[in-house]
Amino acid sequence: MAVANLGPGDTEFTITATVTGGNTSHAPVIFNFDAGLEGDVVTLNYTARDRDGDFVRAELGVLDQGGLALAPPAIFAINAGNSTHINGQLTLSGLSALLTARLVRAVLVDRAGNRSAEAVVDLGKGESGGLALTSASFTSPKLTLKVSGSSTDVKVEINGQVIAPPRKIKSNGPGSKLTIKGDASELMLQRGANRIRVKNANGWSNIFVLNI
Repeated sequence: MAVANLGPGDTEFTITATVTGGNTSHAPVIFNFDAGLEGDVVTLNYTARDRDGDFVRAELGVLDQGGLALAPPAIFAINAGNSTHINGQLTLSGLSALLTARLVRAVLVDRAGNRSAEAVVDLGKGESGGLALTSASFTSPKLTLKVSGSSTDVKVEINGQVIAPPRKIKSNGPGSKLTIKGDASELMLQRGANRIRVKNANGWSNIFVLNI
């Protein structure tokens, strides 16, 4: 705002500005968001900031690879006092019932109802140095997995449970094909979608969903 004096002499002006309404509170912000899947449980670690220090809750949703929600969001209360900066950890169980789960979405909400931008983590990505699981097939009584990478200290997980060992894993060479003998019940396979991962000495592979 400015005043222009177009007259021949000096004069005085008063400008008054009145502001009404508006929201002076600030939405939370999530950063450093990551997650780890072990069996049936996802553990999520995050760092968040809210300039007003009024965190109230976290909402976590589980989605498939296409972004479709597989269940209603889980709600977790946040008790951070008046802290404007928090390092949090949330644990979400029940993934064995959501076998096509791939993504976890988090939103933080403050006391004023402000919602953070969504933070999304991909559970299906393999860990650094882990095997790459490229395909899987089942013809009773044998499960065949094609992998690439180091095949030392290998474990095979199906639907959240490690089935080999104790079942024997046969490899036809480093980084190629793994076979495990057993019928569907022995291998914890079920009709429909089955979530498969392989772990070596470095960590878990990507998730592969086998439909039978």
